[in-house]
Amino acid sequence: MTDPNFRNGRSKGFGDQTKNQYPSMGQQARNLLNTAKNVVRDPTMVTNAQFDERMDICKACPFYDAEQNRCKKCGCLLKGKARFRSSDCPDNRWPILAKSKQVAYTPRQQQKTPKEASPELYDKRMKICKGCAFFDHEKVKCKKCGCNLKGKAKFEGAKCPIQKW
Repeated sequence: MTDPNFRNGRSKGFGDQTKNQYPSMGQQARNLLNTAKNVVRDPTMVTNAQFDERMDICKACPFYDAEQNRCKKCGCLLKGKARFRSSDCPDNRWPILAKSKQVAYTPRQQQKTPKEASPELYDKRMKICKGCAFFDHEKVKCKKCGCNLKGKAKFEGAKCPIQKW
C-alpha cells in the first residue's frame, strides 16, 4: 500500500519543495554531507548562549521555517546544526566563533592522536591480558572495561582497569 502523502519521491512536509521552497533533495543531501564532514573534523559544541544567539538569528531570518524548525536555504534541521561550532549559516548570518575562547566543550577529551606502544610492549600487554580472568578469548575483549584489547594495548598511555599494566 502506498502512503497517500508520498508524491514523486518526497513525503508531504519534510523535503516538500513546493510549500516551503527548500533546495532540491540532492542539494539538501550535499549540504548535510558537508555539515557532517565539518562536525567530524571539529565536533566541538557551542555554549548554550551561543546556541540561543544562533537560533534567534535564524528565527529572524526570511529563510527560517518555523513549522519545521528548518532553514529553507540549506534544508538543515537547525536544532542540530546550530549546536556545532564548525557549522555555518548558508547566508553568513551567524557570527564566526573563535577556536580558543568560546568553546563550551569537546565531546572527545583528547583530540591528539595517542602515541603507539612499541611492538614489544603490545605483545607483553596481550600476554598479560590472555592470562587474566577478565579476558574474553572469543571476542578479544576485557570483560571488566569492555575494551577491544587489540586496539587498546597498541597505545602507550592506555591502562588496564585492574592495574596489571
